[in-house]
Amino acid sequence: MKLSPDQITQITEQTSATPIPEEASFLATLREGFGDHTFYVDSKGLHVFEPVGDAEDGRQAVQVMKVASWKDAERTSFEPHDPEPGKTKATLRTAG
Repeated sequence: MKLSPDQITQITEQTSATPIPEEASFLATLREGFGDHTFYVDSKGLHVFEPVGDAEDGRQAVQVMKVASWKDAERTSFEPHDPEPGKTKATLRTAG
């Protein structure tokens, strides 16, 4: 899920997740491998947020999904895998 700047702000306010900046030099490589998403990285791996259920009353529930784990202890590359749902959730406003 590609998030708008407002949605990124909403997730940041509700969680401790910090997105990879749009100007990061390696972002094109991530998009080539995983699609057009807003990516988050932490000590466990590479994550995206995905919708959970249908939007209701101008709000959409989203949940973090880990799409790749670190390959090595130095955290220099990722090993892609089937998305794994995490515990982090947020609610995004979908209507003005």
